[in-house]
Amino acid sequence: MFLLFEKRKRYFSKAHFFLQVRYCETIGIPPTQSSKLYIYSGVTSLLIRPVIGRLCDVKWIQAHFLFQIAAALEGIASLLLALATKNVYLVLYFILYGCTDGAMGSAMCVAVMFCFKGAKRVRGFGLFQSITNIVSAFGPALGGTSDSLYLVSLRGRP
Repeated sequence: MFLLFEKRKRYFSKAHFFLQVRYCETIGIPPTQSSKLYIYSGVTSLLIRPVIGRLCDVKWIQAHFLFQIAAALEGIASLLLALATKNVYLVLYFILYGCTDGAMGSAMCVAVMFCFKGAKRVRGFGLFQSITNIVSAFGPALGGTSDSLYLVSLRGRP
């Protein structure tokens, strides 16, 4: 399940950010200002990852539960994004999105590592990273190809 979610997340994340900038344009925020919102997402994602890693060290906290909580919060925040019409609410959304994205990334890595025991842990984590990196490398190209084919079919040109 983690691998399927990671594959979907990495494939659609570029489109998700593109649509967020388009949404900001529709509510009157210029693209130059809306593109600065990604700083909040990146910084909070960077800062939350070590915190989640330390939380996963606590014996009674399991990484897959943290992953599920973060995924649920990200989904709820994305559903509520349509209600954000002011820049302050968009900043709050990007901060929450960065926190949940970092929490999911960190918790997923810890969960994958603890699925295996001993020497298999290193191999399992390496396999996980290989699979997700292949998706990261080819996902944007395939996404652009499928978008191009979709736009061409809408215009009626072969």
